[in-house]
Amino acid sequence: MSEHYLDVTINEAIRTATALLAASNWPTMEQEITPHAVHPHSKQLLHYVESYKKDTAVIELNEALARDGAVEDLFITAVSPHPPTFANADLDEFWASHPVAWDEAVDGLKAIFDGKPIISTLARLTGVEVTKPVSLMPTITYPLLTPVVVENDERIFIILPPAKAWGESRPWPHGDDPGWAMAQVAFHLSQHLLKEQVAAMGETDGLVHLHAIVVLCLEEEMNYAESMAHLVRTKREQKLPQLMAAVEAMRG
Repeated sequence: MSEHYLDVTINEAIRTATALLAASNWPTMEQEITPHAVHPHSKQLLHYVESYKKDTAVIELNEALARDGAVEDLFITAVSPHPPTFANADLDEFWASHPVAWDEAVDGLKAIFDGKPIISTLARLTGVEVTKPVSLMPTITYPLLTPVVVENDERIFIILPPAKAWGESRPWPHGDDPGWAMAQVAFHLSQHLLKEQVAAMGETDGLVHLHAIVVLCLEEEMNYAESMAHLVRTKREQKLPQLMAAVEAMRG
C-alpha cells in the first residue's frame, strides 16, 4: 500500500498493550481526568483482566503511570522489536469471542479513509515528508480519551479511540462522524510530525498552526462545509480567534 494512504488495521501488540492498560490503574486515572462512559467492550475487558492485576507487566506499568501518568511509552514499547507480554492471559481467545465490536470500528474507519490520500495532503501542509506507511488502529478499550501516535523503524501508528458522547452515553462508533475522525487523524498526526516545531511556537501558536492544517485538510479531503464547521467550533471552544487568519495565511 502506498504511504500516501492510511492502512486501517488491528495491530495485536498494540491491542495487548490496551489490555495491560485495562488491568492497570489507568481506567481510574482516565475517569479522574474526564468522567466518561466507556464502550461496552471495555467493560467486558475490565472484567476479564480483573484476575491479572498482579501480573508483573501490570505492576511495572502502574509504577510507570505513577511516575508520569503518560501512556505513550507503553505503546512505543508495543511497536518495538520486544513488545510487552501479558503472561497467562489468553487474550487471543478473548478477542476472538468479541469480533463484532472490533469489526465495526475497523469497517467504520475504512469507509472514511479508504482511497483518500490524506497522508500526502498532510505531508504537503506540514512540510514534512512522510517516508513510512501509516496505520490507523481504532481502540475500543484503553486509552479512551486521547489518540496516541507512535512509530518504529518501519511504520507510524495512530491509535484512535471513539468520540466521547454526552453524559453517560456510550462513545459514538468510529464511523458515525467522518469529519471528527478525519480531524482527529489530521491533528494528531500533524502534531507528531511537527513535534519540535510546534513546541518552539508555544502552546497557543502551536495549537493555531495545527488546527489551521486540520481546516485545510478537511477542505481538501472532505468539503468546505466540514472544514468551516471545524474552524468555527475550534475558535469558540478553544478560544482561538486568530484561527481564520492563520488558515488564510497558510492557504497563501
